[in-house]
Formats: sequence, structure tokens, C-alpha cells
Amino acid sequence: MAFTGPDSFDLSLQAGEPAEGEAQIEVGLKGPGEADPDHEGVILPIHQGKYTVTIDATGLEGVADVDLPCDADGLVAVCTEYELYAGDVYNRNWDIGLAPGAESEAGDTGTITVTGEGEGLEFTEHGIDVLVGGPEFRMRALTEPEGFAAATPSRPRWASATSAVWPPTGSSCGSPARADCPSPRSTATARTPWRTRTT
Repeated sequence: MAFTGPDSFDLSLQAGEPAEGEAQIEVGLKGPGEADPDHEGVILPIHQGKYTVTIDATGLEGVADVDLPCDADGLVAVCTEYELYAGDVYNRNWDIGLAPGAESEAGDTGTITVTGEGEGLEFTEHGIDVLVGGPEFRMRALTEPEGFAAATPSRPRWASATSAVWPPTGSSCGSPARADCPSPRSTATARTPWRTRTT
């Protein structure tokens, strides 16, 4: 039998006590296979007999306030059940409530351990790591760094103060290129041509 539920939980320091009927963490059980109704549409359990589920939150002592199910004794709850079903839909769930305590500080960590025991049953232990002051995302306006100013665009290296605008004003030259139009380079400042040497 496997327990379902989160592997970790981030507890905000601004979190309040959970409202009645609500919980931050829900732990359940998943049996092998999937629940399959019989010919009368009845879902039958795959196990009938006493078994217990223990939720041990002693690892959160001084880290967070914990609200456990099943009339817990301190930070340990032992829940007794009698039926198990295939899959996780029809099995019992247990709610765990968490809130920052008087001694809680950002960075505090602790673990909730969930185990099970029953004749003829095997349970896989499940741990839930709790981090106080976990990641929080907040919207805020970005501020401009002191002395920040936009850069002045620089003139391209090939540009010249005497370069002409292309195409010439009033001409029909443009795109697509025409054979009878001068090239854009010919209207700019003349450059020294490359010389070739013959032998």
C-alpha cells in the first residue's frame, strides 16, 4: 500500500490558521490496481480488517503549529481503519493543517512521517518535508538605477557626413534595382580604389 500526498510543502510566514474544513496537506492511501465494480455495480474492498496509519509530526516541533486528525496525542496521530480498496478513490484521506508558530523563522525545516501497519499488509513509508518561509512571488514596479540614461546612437563606421540619401530625391530608382540607376555607393564620398599589380 502506498501513501499519496506531497513530498514537500512550503509554509509562508504570513499564512494563517486553516479555515474549518480546510487543510494544507492531504494524505491518502492507494491500493494495488483500480477499483472495479462487480456485476451489481458494487465496489468491494480488497482487504477487511483492522489497520492503523500513524502520522508523526514530531519533526515539526518548534518549526510550525500542526493540526492532526484522529484525536492526535500531541504531534502524533494514530488513525484506525478497517477497509482498503484498490486505487485511491474510495480509500480514506487524512487532513493535516499547518501554521507558523511563535518560534517559526524563515529557513526552519522539519519532516512529517506517515507509516501504516496491519496484518497481511505492507505499507510504504511516506515523508513530507516542510520549509518555513518557502518561495513567495510578489509583483512590484521596477525602479530605474541611479544615473541611468539611454545611450546616444552612434554613426556607422562606413557613413560619411557627405553621403547622399539613397535613392536620390525625385528619382525613380529604388527597389527593385534598375540597370540605368547609379549604385548607392557611387553617390557617396569617393573612396580610394584597390590597385592590382601585374607581372
